[in-house]
Amino acid sequence: MAEKTFAVAPGLRLKLHGNGRTGRWSVLVRVNGRKSRVGLGDWPGLTETKAKRLAAAARADGLRGVDRAAEKRAAVAAAAAAGTMNEQAAEYLATLTGKSADYQASSRWALTSIIAEMGAGNLSPAQVTEAMVHKALDSEPRPASRRTKHNTLRRMMTRLWKRRVISENPFDRIDPAPTVKSRSRFLTAPEVQAVWGGLSHLAQPHQDLFRLLICLPLRRREASLIEDTWVDLGEMVLRVPAEVTKSDRDFEIPLNCQAAAIFERNMRPGLLFPGHLSGNPIKNFSRASDKLRGAAGLPDIRLHDFRRTIVSALADAGTGFEVADALLNHAASASKGGITGVYQRADLKGPKARAMALWSELLDRAISTGSFEAEDNVVRIA
Repeated sequence: MAEKTFAVAPGLRLKLHGNGRTGRWSVLVRVNGRKSRVGLGDWPGLTETKAKRLAAAARADGLRGVDRAAEKRAAVAAAAAAGTMNEQAAEYLATLTGKSADYQASSRWALTSIIAEMGAGNLSPAQVTEAMVHKALDSEPRPASRRTKHNTLRRMMTRLWKRRVISENPFDRIDPAPTVKSRSRFLTAPEVQAVWGGLSHLAQPHQDLFRLLICLPLRRREASLIEDTWVDLGEMVLRVPAEVTKSDRDFEIPLNCQAAAIFERNMRPGLLFPGHLSGNPIKNFSRASDKLRGAAGLPDIRLHDFRRTIVSALADAGTGFEVADALLNHAASASKGGITGVYQRADLKGPKARAMALWSELLDRAISTGSFEAEDNVVRIA
């Protein structure tokens, strides 16, 4: 490993790692006549200017008889006794029981992923460095996923710091995760037609599960967890329990004829769309989504775009905002927050049923003609 010293900052050293792009700052100080090397942090997260400032503070502590290196060794020993990162992650996730099931699932995925990517599962929390976090985050190409991993690990590490499990929080020197621009993509009628046709190239249960997402404005996780007891084909309604929804409240959505047909052919005790091999809810949508994008010739679409498509088409057809918003079951929105959310308690059951019946008509038109307009209103050009 290469080393770099600084004449203007006696004892300060930057030890570069083998790749030459990362390194570790430290400073040599005297404590009660004895030399002691104190770690300051990782480069490039910790800049030279900040390292010099920390080095000066460490030397001043040494003159007062404060041995930072000994304190760090004691902290590392205490953190090691507290368990590994995997164990701490399990303990942290257990504190999220009051959060929605969707929040818990997202946090579990984020922690499991980033801890594995850092190779820190069997390390103590005190051994996690800024360089390890940066490397794991930089390997994630998706901005939204990178932000989720960053924020979830930051919350866990901050909790450990507040409980004195670790003496330093690596996120103190890591910039906040950048805000991810909200996606606004929705499908046109010809694109709905292309996607519906492309779904025939998918195997079951992904084919019917994805068709259901075009018929009903559900989140993919909500749809993957549907059980037979949630579906009432007599009343033509789907009842999603609160523990499954992102809003953390029960959600009732009327069925249209296309959704009812999908449920009829998949009705069985328990899960309606179980994975072939495991029999458990589907969690991996990537491979089937990629195949659908290729079959439909639409490389930029996402499953969540279907929700946006449904309410956008309904709004264009005259459905009121409050009804479209109710169909999405958002926890925080203009119709659920503030004074409106307090005083407007109607479940809009009738308007929602009429809206889903209208979407059934629009969907049929899009599939058969590539247009949301009625046949009589379509001007055909020879």
